[in-house]
Amino acid sequence: MKDFLKKFKLNFSLNEQTMSMILGAVVVLLVGGLLFNYLKTAKNPSVTDQANVSSSATESANLTTETKTVAVGTEYVVKPGDSLWKIAAEQTGSGYNWVKLYQLNKSVVGQNPNLIYPGQKFVLK
Repeated sequence: MKDFLKKFKLNFSLNEQTMSMILGAVVVLLVGGLLFNYLKTAKNPSVTDQANVSSSATESANLTTETKTVAVGTEYVVKPGDSLWKIAAEQTGSGYNWVKLYQLNKSVVGQNPNLIYPGQKFVLK
């Protein structure tokens, strides 16, 4: 980069101040273009969009509540592709409960909570 700037400076006989002004202008134009593009493509939700989001959120909340009551049990058998986060999310409604799940089953899981095997039986409560 340094060599390029030296060659550029020599070819156009520009002093350091002029070079700084040109590079500064290029940066300002790039940032301005990116900002313009962002603002142009940003979508402001209309009232109907907000209503659709609200109804979707309500349906999701109802579905999650139903899933919690159906899925909660006292024991879980690990399936291929499972993780403590995934199991905690499915069985308790929040993946953040993986720590509690790990503590309850540390004797089964071992020292590495990221390493669980299909067929392992976990206590959920």
